[in-house]
Amino acid sequence: ERHAAQINEGETVTLRLPTRGGDLRTATIVKVYPELRNGAIIADATVPGGLEALVGERVDVLAPVGERRAILVPKAYVSTRYGVDFVRVEVGDRFVEAPVALAAPLADTEGMYEVLSGLKPGDRIEKPE
Repeated sequence: ERHAAQINEGETVTLRLPTRGGDLRTATIVKVYPELRNGAIIADATVPGGLEALVGERVDVLAPVGERRAILVPKAYVSTRYGVDFVRVEVGDRFVEAPVALAAPLADTEGMYEVLSGLKPGDRIEKPE
């Protein structure tokens, strides 16, 4: 709701489809309506190649409403065991597995994950063994 003024026609957004396992698609906003419904912004968007969705089907819209710095790591550098994500990070003269918290992947990050915690700028990482 607080970002309503920042969503504009012609803007590219990412759609997350919860009913399809969180499938991600890219869309372009074609119309923003001057109303809010249950705190949600109402808009029309087009998806290249179309989207086989039901009328009224809900999707999560991930729209750029600002900029911030982030640590991104390639998907190949992340390993997951027992539901915990790890990245091998240099500590002294060797690499150790460090647990990390990752953001949900976005369509525009091209195989990269955003690290929310567990790494800091300047950390050296390597691919898992």
